[in-house]
Amino acid sequence: MRRVRPLQRFGDIGRGFPDFQRFECGERSRVEEVIALIGIARTAPLIAKRRVHLLDEIHNLSSRACHALLRIVEVPPAWATFILVTSKPEALPAALRSRLTHLELDLLTAESATRFLVRICQAEGLAYDASGLALLQAAVGGQPREMLRAIEKVTEFGAISETNVRLALNLDFLERLMAYSHALLDGDLKRQLALMEEWDETPSRKLGFLHQFFVFNYFVAVRHLDRDDPIMRRLATECREKLLHGMAGRACRLHLQETSFWENAIAALAPRDRLNEHEFIMVLSGFNRLMNLLPDPRESQKIVRSVPRAGHKLRIGKAAVGSGPNPGNYLPWREVRPFWEAGSFLPQHYGVLLNLRLTIRHAEIKILDHVAGAELISDLTHELSMRLNEWRPDSNPQFHWMYRHEADDEGHLVTRLMMSIPEGHLAAAVHWIRARFFARRFAREGFSYLPIALRDSRNPKRLLRFHWACIRALSRSLDPALIERSEDGERIPLIDLLGIPHRWRGPAGTVQCAKRRGASKSLRPPAQRIGAAERMPFLSALENRAWQALDQGWELLEHRDRAAEVQRRHEAEGRVRGLFAGDDDLTSARCAEEIAHLRARYPLDPKDRLRSWEGWWGTGLNSCQPIQRPAGPF
Repeated sequence: MRRVRPLQRFGDIGRGFPDFQRFECGERSRVEEVIALIGIARTAPLIAKRRVHLLDEIHNLSSRACHALLRIVEVPPAWATFILVTSKPEALPAALRSRLTHLELDLLTAESATRFLVRICQAEGLAYDASGLALLQAAVGGQPREMLRAIEKVTEFGAISETNVRLALNLDFLERLMAYSHALLDGDLKRQLALMEEWDETPSRKLGFLHQFFVFNYFVAVRHLDRDDPIMRRLATECREKLLHGMAGRACRLHLQETSFWENAIAALAPRDRLNEHEFIMVLSGFNRLMNLLPDPRESQKIVRSVPRAGHKLRIGKAAVGSGPNPGNYLPWREVRPFWEAGSFLPQHYGVLLNLRLTIRHAEIKILDHVAGAELISDLTHELSMRLNEWRPDSNPQFHWMYRHEADDEGHLVTRLMMSIPEGHLAAAVHWIRARFFARRFAREGFSYLPIALRDSRNPKRLLRFHWACIRALSRSLDPALIERSEDGERIPLIDLLGIPHRWRGPAGTVQCAKRRGASKSLRPPAQRIGAAERMPFLSALENRAWQALDQGWELLEHRDRAAEVQRRHEAEGRVRGLFAGDDDLTSARCAEEIAHLRARYPLDPKDRLRSWEGWWGTGLNSCQPIQRPAGPF
């Protein structure tokens, strides 16, 4: 019987064996060379039954060369087989990938890799120990080719031991990682970057080892799992404890579970291929930002106040003398103060002034009951608000009002109602009040018992005088016995300091309804507190005893500057949010923390904010000229 010569190698030409050809795409990537290969593939073999063409590193082929393969791989000759090998399948054209059968080969497992290394060492007669092989496999991974190269490097130092593997493969970096963790906990970004830049390793491997360092410490120190890592097993216990304490403190500060904090932090160091040095530095900078607070820009600046602070704030106590001839009919400061606060708040917050005044003498429209008169005012403000919403359905018109009930000499109710109505609807509002609300209720056309005064914005100074005249009219019954200090320190009646004309002054009388004063929700203390939130308190010339500045009109300038300050703060907070682009718990918590720190640096004293006008607390009142105060009857 004839003996058959055994096959020496794959690709030997023999009957029943394939004709094998290897094509190195990294060296031969031109379309002309691929066309020549296709020509060989279309030729039937002389002896073998098949031709096998292996194209290695196929992703190196040019686009034209890849397209030249489309036809033959889709409909190959009966005797031809093509094997395309690549580590980057995503780099191949979609048209070529769709014509292939995909087989993805896994890396060797740790156990298989160790057996492979032992077999190589025994075949080559190399001295080794188990710890050295385990470290080599952990450093290289499950790629046989890389493991063979690593063995060649290690054998230059002698036996394959743990010490020689660390020397040959540049794995002696644990002290550097420990020093980096200390610099991280100290928030010293400069030292962190220096430690990493001095490390003679590729950026991708540096990031991979940093990720491995934190993963190892997380499972051993936080999860308390006995997870052996040949590369990290020599880490000092003191370093691990310091790192654990520092990370636990940060997790507690951010109100995060420690495990969640660690996992989110480790995710920020996820390994990446083809990472250059600049990208690696940015990864380190972002990781430091997650771990540590941003530097305060004010630390390098010396803050100097350009103007002195105001003196003691206004604190009205009991009258220094008697309460006057009829003390029960004059108003204490607590009843008048809300009008002045609302009068300054309205232009500062909303940028508008009072522009309409109604003086309603209820006896003239046959309303003698004080409660009924109060209900009339409530109906008027409510229905006018509804009309304004109907006139401007596409917007939210701001309608502000305040009133005070008084009693005249005969005990009849008198209501002074001050309103701020959108400029474009001022005339329509007056017409509705006269011809609709009062005329329909009392069946009279051309209602004549209702004094109405209004001002528009065509004359800003006149409108400003009107606004503060309204506030003074509401304050006309202030107790004249109340004393306060002037800007010069002289004790003067408060009613004089507020500039209320003598002819307007008089007692409020006895009002027989539950509320003697009222205001729209937009002017009440809750609205003022909401407007002053986010460390944006309002200025108050009244509180600072700046009597000459009470009616200067600076509030409108302040409204503009407040809007600019809010915009600046929104932009600053937007820049902080841009630094924390992730949506995990750690990134969200750090972003919220940084915004909280940013807001904490906003000045609490409103005088410390940037503004375009010179305040009354400065060297002079140069922002606007004093206005002429009213002297005639209101």
